[in-house]
Amino acid sequence: MSLASSFSSSVSPRAGRSLSYYEPFLDLVAVDGSDEVAAFCSAWLDRTNRVGLFEPVGTRDQYRRMGLARALMSEGLQRLQQLGATSAVVRARNDNAAAIACYQNLGFSIVCDTFGFERTIDS
Repeated sequence: MSLASSFSSSVSPRAGRSLSYYEPFLDLVAVDGSDEVAAFCSAWLDRTNRVGLFEPVGTRDQYRRMGLARALMSEGLQRLQQLGATSAVVRARNDNAAAIACYQNLGFSIVCDTFGFERTIDS
């Protein structure tokens, strides 16, 4: 199974790396003993407002509940701070209890509940 089929993101990796504000220093990956990706996160920094954003954050199924995302995000928070960030945000579905617990364990607070909308497009 490819990594792309396990996770989705609103920013494609190739397109994201071409953005002027992309910081490779903020891409973090945990690999297993076979050099397979176990977990990952990318952080983005809005230098004007000094706010970091974690997107995407993910852990492959067989590596969940091991603290990998927490460890990566903890390192990401330190790196954001080194670059001048004073706050950070991350988004999660409101039915993803594991992600919510992880983020709250890292000191994030729930500040809003948003709605997602979807529709089919007729051909």
